[in-house]
Amino acid sequence: MTGKTWPLAAAVLAMALVPGCEGTREPEPQEVAAVSDFEIGHRPALGGADVARAILATGGMADPDAMPVYSDIEFFPVVHADALEAMSGPRQLRRHDIEPDFSAIDFDRQFAFLVAHPNASGSYRAMSSGQYATYFSSVRGSYPDDRVRVHLSGSRLGGLDPITALTARWEGKIYPIDRRGRDLLEVRLDNNVYTYALAVPEDDAPPADGAASGPAAADPN
Repeated sequence: MTGKTWPLAAAVLAMALVPGCEGTREPEPQEVAAVSDFEIGHRPALGGADVARAILATGGMADPDAMPVYSDIEFFPVVHADALEAMSGPRQLRRHDIEPDFSAIDFDRQFAFLVAHPNASGSYRAMSSGQYATYFSSVRGSYPDDRVRVHLSGSRLGGLDPITALTARWEGKIYPIDRRGRDLLEVRLDNNVYTYALAVPEDDAPPADGAASGPAAADPN
């Protein structure tokens, strides 16, 4: 290497080693801690309007593979406190339920991310057949471009067939995720990517500044 080319090569090498000179990279996803746990006698599900909104957001009507369908894990964003489908049933069957608690979620700036698994230990079918499974999940969040990105990891220790998973009780966790001005959620699980809209339905959105709502807004005449 000549004396003239050495300073140039050294400068190029120095630039390559300086952080930030490699281009913009997505920050490392941060672990999110759950704020509550729940256990219910059915697979958790969104209400009808929210399901339709999620399907439209993912393109699920045109592409069924765009919607997550797993026998042993359920996950979705909850953008308002009443988004979960109300599952009615005999009180005797629900007396041991611990319902999802969203009281720690500030829906003005956050949404709840629900992750649930079947609880094999509470399933008669599992116990009678000798099946056993323990589930582990973790949630990490990042904010690339125009969306919230959730990195979901799930693993299972033991075996559980789909029918047993369907009939088992379900237990899960609620994770608080900051919106940071985004209206789109991308969930990555293994090699799959799922997209959801985070817009709050108009019926649940707060009234605009200065707009009256409720009985007081009615015309007295």
